Amino acid sequence: MYNRRMSCLLYKLTDIKTEHDHFQVERLGYTKGQAVFEAGCAAGAFLDSLARQYRVYVSGVDFAGNLVEVARRRVKGSFCTADARNLSFVADNTFDHSLSFGVLTYADSPMEACQTASELLRIIRPGGTVFLGQINDPSVAGHRSPRMEGGIGVHPDYWHKFGYQTGVNVNVTRGEEIYSKRIIPTLDHYDLHGYLRYNVYMQKDATFHYPHCNAFRSRKPTVRFTVEGVACAQPFYYEGVAFDDCTTVRRGVGEWCCTAMKCSEDNWSRCSSTFNNIALGQGI
Repeated sequence: MYNRRMSCLLYKLTDIKTEHDHFQVERLGYTKGQAVFEAGCAAGAFLDSLARQYRVYVSGVDFAGNLVEVARRRVKGSFCTADARNLSFVADNTFDHSLSFGVLTYADSPMEACQTASELLRIIRPGGTVFLGQINDPSVAGHRSPRMEGGIGVHPDYWHKFGYQTGVNVNVTRGEEIYSKRIIPTLDHYDLHGYLRYNVYMQKDATFHYPHCNAFRSRKPTVRFTVEGVACAQPFYYEGVAFDDCTTVRRGVGEWCCTAMKCSEDNWSRCSSTFNNIALGQGI
């Protein structure tokens, strides 16, 4: 069974709370009696919906202590005040599934996204799923309405790099493919967020590797150099995957990059820890 400090009570209700929640989570594969964790649970509305529909055990954390108190009063589960990027009080492989709905809406960099996603993967068992809902797409930020909250966002392509580094299966789904008037003609309210945001679905297996999130420092390409002072190519392609920053995959030497767009054994080297055009001559 899962960690006693995060133990939750099963409660039986009838239907999922909102149509919106149903379309977001129906593909996650939750089954009765499983343990589900949410990072950024706020007052527990989303977990309340999950427990009603799937009869699962629910637990969650949120940065806002006042909202955690509300969740404790309204939902039969276990709730704590904590930062989604640091769940060190939860043991590895504790839950069956985890999710974060709307938290990464406020992310401004891939590094923030990496920290949250890595923790949500760490605490679930192999075979479990992670759902990251409602992430702003910076490539369409110019079309966003003032009604839409959140940060600049994280480009959808980032998640394929994240999956490559961690060894998890990743699927990125545009919001409009799940919840929009195009898919659900009976919708009678605002759905613009469906076209400007996306969701990420991940499945963990036994090959999961906890990533080095400092490899994803910025949302835009940053000039990086090797320890020899040669500029890294931006992007460079390694095994068919494009990288716009130094990476830690495969080689076991810390951060490294290729100095030509097409990687080979002759044009890669360790990255310098500097970010300008004067290489420090040292690795990380």
